[in-house]
Amino acid sequence: MTSSTALSRLRPLLGCAAPDDDGDDDPHRYRRPPPRPSPDDDALLAIVAAPRPAVGALAAHFDRLEARLATRLAQLAPAAAHAMHARLAHPHPDDALAVAVAGLTAPRRQRLLDGLAGTRRRHAVARAAAGWARAA
Repeated sequence: MTSSTALSRLRPLLGCAAPDDDGDDDPHRYRRPPPRPSPDDDALLAIVAAPRPAVGALAAHFDRLEARLATRLAQLAPAAAHAMHARLAHPHPDDALAVAVAGLTAPRRQRLLDGLAGTRRRHAVARAAAGWARAA
């Protein structure tokens, strides 16, 4: 038995599709379900879907787009920010928001993800500062 024949017999047992197979007919292949939409999706999609200006002003447009997204994402609660980070870091093809953010350049996308990752720390620091202010 050749290695390719053995591999073709093992693929269904391992739950993976052949390289040229899209996996639609493979009952053993794991498919990640699309994420549940959040209440903030419409507002975030409106920011991302803003019309693009002429070629000369594209850099400024994407700077504003990134700043507006970062501001909106910074307002999320820690649990919502954690879920949004997971969605944007691992985009699902059926998730319009994640696919739109994945279209940004890698440095812009990484700055947004870093902001989401720091949400829990920022909330903890703010809570501690409020506690110290009350104690003083």
